[in-house]
Amino acid sequence: GKVISVDINPLSAGLYVSDESSIVPPSTDPSFIPKILKICKDKYISLLIPTRSQELLLFAENKGRFEEQGIKVLVSDPEVVNICIDKYRFFQFLIKNDIPTPETFLLGEVSPSSMNFPVIVKPRYGSGSKDMFKVENVEELEFFMKYIPDPIVQEYVGGKEYTVDLLSDFDGNVLVVVPRERIFIFGGESFKGRTVKDYEIINSAKSLAERLGTIGHITIQGKKDGDAFKFLELNPRFGGGAALGIAAGANTPGLI
Repeated sequence: GKVISVDINPLSAGLYVSDESSIVPPSTDPSFIPKILKICKDKYISLLIPTRSQELLLFAENKGRFEEQGIKVLVSDPEVVNICIDKYRFFQFLIKNDIPTPETFLLGEVSPSSMNFPVIVKPRYGSGSKDMFKVENVEELEFFMKYIPDPIVQEYVGGKEYTVDLLSDFDGNVLVVVPRERIFIFGGESFKGRTVKDYEIINSAKSLAERLGTIGHITIQGKKDGDAFKFLELNPRFGGGAALGIAAGANTPGLI
């Protein structure tokens, strides 16, 4: 098979390591989906893999248009994507399913004087660690609650931070789970890490993905303090550190 990539930026590195590539308009342009669909038809593409958070919902909502042309889209259903991109809805899903997670509050639910510090303040919507802050006192909390758009306040969890690479098939059956410790993080992305065979994390992540109904390669964030592992976020796409899991033997591109 061939790998054909698209981007809006002609200087994107991925364009030059692919077998073929095309420049496309931004995903906010009405011609974006028709352009992608035409490339898929012209190049006889049978599988489309979105990798950008801001486009996941768009592709999820348009899966039917591609499947009518015999093109599979490796993305979860719109309801699943909506739960994942809304950090408060994801927290509510975890609580409803008795899955361990830090206590999380919306702006209107927070009483700064009664909080146990430190806490984490971050945007309800967003990716990476952009506008995420560890807050130590009431004054800082009051400032960041005004500074951050659509903030949520989350209980601070200590311990080691992990990303879990997980692959499910198109029916939601989990095929592969690889936890990796995040050793060095910059800009919300993992630059150094190591894979770990921790069966508590593996089984917990598998259970979460099956209950949520994810499709394809996803990345799950969490922290483990002692024996307790708490889930923080779920990105329903490939992550930047997925190469570690692949190197450890979980050849998710091959399985896809």
